[in-house]
Amino acid sequence: MFKNKLLLNVCTYVIIAAFAISFVSCDTEEEGEVQLSRLFRPGSFSRVVDGTNVSLSWLPIKNASYLIEYGRLASGLPFDSIKDMQVIELERGVSTHELYDLWGSTRYGIRIKAVSIISGTNDSEWVSSNFTTDAENILYPLTYEPNESDFNVHLIWQSEKEVSHIIVNNLQLGVKTFEISSEEKISGEKTLLNSSDYRFRNNQQYTISIWLGERKRGEKVITIVR
Repeated sequence: MFKNKLLLNVCTYVIIAAFAISFVSCDTEEEGEVQLSRLFRPGSFSRVVDGTNVSLSWLPIKNASYLIEYGRLASGLPFDSIKDMQVIELERGVSTHELYDLWGSTRYGIRIKAVSIISGTNDSEWVSSNFTTDAENILYPLTYEPNESDFNVHLIWQSEKEVSHIIVNNLQLGVKTFEISSEEKISGEKTLLNSSDYRFRNNQQYTISIWLGERKRGEKVITIVR
């Protein structure tokens, strides 16, 4: 009876030891299976354009932060020749991002990659795409008032937007640039005065646009009728 009990205890220890060895072995194999040499690229990378704002989203990647690069894309040029490249670094766990106040009516190139936070695992390859923003127009409806035999034209725009100058185009008179003063930028208003070299006349059509450097921020067409 003693021998039987001893034999039973020995068998029990052998079974427990074998199970423990098998369990450790399985853990080691599982860890080896999830260790990647390179991260997967962020999947389902989408761009939703709303005016001059863009919402970005993608499928999250485990053990990764993210790097986004974007800029204005000249037609026919590769991504490396993009204008005004912007770089955004995003923390782990993020899967959405918003881009605000981009240039209107402009084609952008954009790309994203997963950046590894695990030693021995390389970053993912880039996911590249492009999008085109909608036209921007920060101008409110134009008004005009008589000035002797001609007119002055009054502009109002969103005062929180940066601007630099106004361009007026008329079929007969051609193009004229009006600079915007510091006070006018703060108020968001400017009156284009009738002058000897550029007159706002009855029954004439004018295309008036507002700019920030090379960036057009709005445009209105007005026909003056007495």
